[in-house]
Amino acid sequence: ALERAIVIHGAPYVSEAFAQREGRLGRSWGCPAVSKRVAQRVINALKGGQFVFAYYPDQRWLNDSDLLHCTAARRSVAAIEANPGQAGARTGAAL
Repeated sequence: ALERAIVIHGAPYVSEAFAQREGRLGRSWGCPAVSKRVAQRVINALKGGQFVFAYYPDQRWLNDSDLLHCTAARRSVAAIEANPGQAGARTGAAL
């Protein structure tokens, strides 16, 4: 993600008014864009090693995804659940 400069950011095209007017939200070229109103809170909540998992709800992909069903991901989730206060870059790096 860093090589492509994919970051969470606020954007004026993420709003109810924009979606009503255009029939969709704006384009972000792959970045998870959020409302400017909540951007800093979202960024602060996720910084320090957290990650965002986003997907299209395709049942076949959910059933067959190597990413979702890999052992490393299960270990990382188990570590986070066992030590919620310790979640961060250390556990995210295992993925």
